[in-house]
Amino acid sequence: MSKPLEELHAQRALIKQHLHWLDHQIETAKRAASGTEPTATAAQHPNQSVATTQRQSALASEAVAPETSTYEIDEDPILTPGTSDLMRAKIGCMAIFGFATFLFLFLLFGLPYLID
Repeated sequence: MSKPLEELHAQRALIKQHLHWLDHQIETAKRAASGTEPTATAAQHPNQSVATTQRQSALASEAVAPETSTYEIDEDPILTPGTSDLMRAKIGCMAIFGFATFLFLFLLFGLPYLID
């Protein structure tokens, strides 16, 4: 496999992982808003030390996101037909050359007659 293709697959995997994390965060926020999950662990367990509370919050932040996602990512995206990058670059260069030529000729011949 070519290197750009491998990088694209790696980016797709990272995006999937991020979507799973977002789903997990949304579910956590929904549970906290509905009152089923307390937001302050220290208020729930006042006898615990600060170190224990910090360790529990660190473990909770490292929790694994759920395996299912609400978003469907197309595994085999359809490649859009079109011109290659090289052809688009050639067309862009020709367009810029044509515009620059028109501007030069206008400034050389057209503008002096408009000023007079």
